[in-house]
Amino acid sequence: MIYISICIPTKDRINNLIDTINSILDDNVDPNYYQIVISDNSDNNATQEYINTFQNTNYNFKYYRNPVKGFYNSIQALLIGDGELLKLHNDYTKFKPGCFKKLVEMSIEKHKVKPLMFFPNGELKGKKENFDVKSFNRFMSKSSYLTTWSSAFSIWKSDLHNLETSPESVDIMFPHTTLLLN
Repeated sequence: MIYISICIPTKDRINNLIDTINSILDDNVDPNYYQIVISDNSDNNATQEYINTFQNTNYNFKYYRNPVKGFYNSIQALLIGDGELLKLHNDYTKFKPGCFKKLVEMSIEKHKVKPLMFFPNGELKGKKENFDVKSFNRFMSKSSYLTTWSSAFSIWKSDLHNLETSPESVDIMFPHTTLLLN
């Protein structure tokens, strides 16, 4: 079962993307539990050529050449993910050793209750790493401005399909934040 899809929108940053993908693969997590989704609106074929090198491996990649330019690429990455949890992830945000494995374990543990999960990657300076909040207002207070950071965002696939995701219905600069606030 695919518990989590790491949904990476990218545009012309192949070197960053390679480093990010390596940070996932280096954690040696069973590839049956996760998927790496690439939504690519690059001006060249470098990303597609790189992803094609994984064709005859056990890794679970899904590549989409997105004709739509701009930040809506992040919504497209989420929409094509097959995992229970869809985690948006910037192409330049590498996982620290062991963190991807922990993320997969959390998605397996929480997939039946499906809580809102937010991954600030250590950016909530001086604050507890894991915390539960009982209200949306408390969540906003704890997460602060990082609610706009796409690498912190995740959504359960079942929740995504209950939201309006068309380009006209989301903010042009922060489309994922529109989903969060709905």
